[in-house]
Amino acid sequence: LTFDKSFAGSNELTSELDELGQLELLREGERKLLVHGGRGGRGNASFRTSTIKAPRLSETGEAGLEEWFELELKLVADVGIVGAPNAGKSTLLAALSNAKPKIAAYPFTTLVPNLGVCDKLGYKSIVFADVPGLLEGAHTGIGLGQEFLRHCERCKVLVQVIDGDSPDPLGDFHAIRTELELFSESLSTKPFIVAINKIDIPEVLEKTKDLQAYLAETGIEVHSISAVARQGVDPLVQSVDSVLTRFEESERQQEFGGFGGGGEGGVDYGGFIADGFQSPPQAQDEAREEHKRLRRAADKATTKRDFSDFKLVFEGATRTWVVKGRAFESFVQMTNWDYYQAWQRFRKIIKVSGLGAALKSRGVRNGDTVVIGSQEFEWNSKMDKDDLSYAEWKDFADKNNTSS
Repeated sequence: LTFDKSFAGSNELTSELDELGQLELLREGERKLLVHGGRGGRGNASFRTSTIKAPRLSETGEAGLEEWFELELKLVADVGIVGAPNAGKSTLLAALSNAKPKIAAYPFTTLVPNLGVCDKLGYKSIVFADVPGLLEGAHTGIGLGQEFLRHCERCKVLVQVIDGDSPDPLGDFHAIRTELELFSESLSTKPFIVAINKIDIPEVLEKTKDLQAYLAETGIEVHSISAVARQGVDPLVQSVDSVLTRFEESERQQEFGGFGGGGEGGVDYGGFIADGFQSPPQAQDEAREEHKRLRRAADKATTKRDFSDFKLVFEGATRTWVVKGRAFESFVQMTNWDYYQAWQRFRKIIKVSGLGAALKSRGVRNGDTVVIGSQEFEWNSKMDKDDLSYAEWKDFADKNNTSS
């Protein structure tokens, strides 16, 4: 959901969510402006004039805006393991790490992504994510595909596991590649390695001849493994580490290239930031300035008041007049009704804005209920007059239950 600009009374963009449609927080301490909080109320010093040196008037704080947001946590792993159902992804994760995912001889054993830390290299750890099986149409949500694929967006490298015992291994390969491409361009361009699984089954070599030929022709790196027998797993991990190293070096140059880091081009803020790297100082300064700019725009949008912009809704059965308008609703909510001068100010606004004249032209009667925001008033002929005495105000305020 986005910032409610109609409620703020402005067409200006007042949050990053308005400008981008969705936001991501990728770095520690990163902040984004979603909705603007309410203004603080003014004290009596703000109402001093040349004739009123010590005004008995103050405001309460304005209520902030409220919105519903959908927050989405994407698992952060170095490598995502993807493939069709029952390809052996969870078995591979168990072979790579100490993770204990549920493993069974039927599809969709894995219902949620699993993480495992691989320490086979000795000098470094690699985090693998086992993504539940993908079906054709996963990019549209079939088989909870969207719930699973989003976790792959934070992975640096993908390992596509192919069931070597499948009736059509080459078709499975193309189906998964298609789903990745249709879901997200960033997924389709990630470096990946193909792992043909279940080579311990004699028929697999014959079944995967077409796939092997296609991968060799297109230059795609491929490993033949048996996850259940732990065969070919170590060479796969070494290849993954090699691809990771190249990827991280490329990201490092891209991130710092525009700031004397040895690379060319600008900074891609949407890319993955390698562990231990912070935003360049210049980028941090720019982010802070953008945050301040949006705060100022939001302040301007929420403080702008046009009391002539209101609508009247009459409920004849109860003789109730509902006043709808951002300026009036905000004013009534922030007014401290304990003060006589607050009532005088309110009555002046009713008169100057034309609300009193509009009510009279529509046939308002003494004793009718006037509702503005959460406040209700009983209308009388002096609501928009300037000659309301203190005693009359006290009686009127007590009758309307607005004074403590």
